[in-house]
Amino acid sequence: MLDVDLRGLWSVGGRVFNFSLIATELLATFGFALRIARLSLSKSAVAAVAMTAVSWLFVAVVPLSVVAWAVIYILVRGHPPDPIPGPVSWILIVLASALVAAVSGSAILFFLLKHRVTKREFWLLLLANVLCVSLAAGATTVYVIEHPPVAFLSRV
Repeated sequence: MLDVDLRGLWSVGGRVFNFSLIATELLATFGFALRIARLSLSKSAVAAVAMTAVSWLFVAVVPLSVVAWAVIYILVRGHPPDPIPGPVSWILIVLASALVAAVSGSAILFFLLKHRVTKREFWLLLLANVLCVSLAAGATTVYVIEHPPVAFLSRV
């Protein structure tokens, strides 16, 4: 079995994840702000850019959900997680990432545009973020499978 260098994996798929996340988030948050939150066209555009930027920062650049998952794993299991987590861990990370994006997006709407997000709007924003993060993760998975990283640590 081969141990994959995760830095090599991210170097291959990181750009695809970032592009997919930013593209889907811009579309989803603009539609959310315009149709669900009923903001004006200009405020929707501002909201979409700001929400996408903050979401990208906390999901891709400084992945808070991955850090939280690792801390919880260490607290529960007493040792660091495997370098390549199983599918349940990835699903939880995707859901936690979507939650981080929805919370940060709600904060942007409240502090930047003075729009108080209702419970219904929050759940719809969370659903939109689950779809965005899932699509980005799926696109990255497909890309990495088609373009496997060539950097390996060792043969086990």
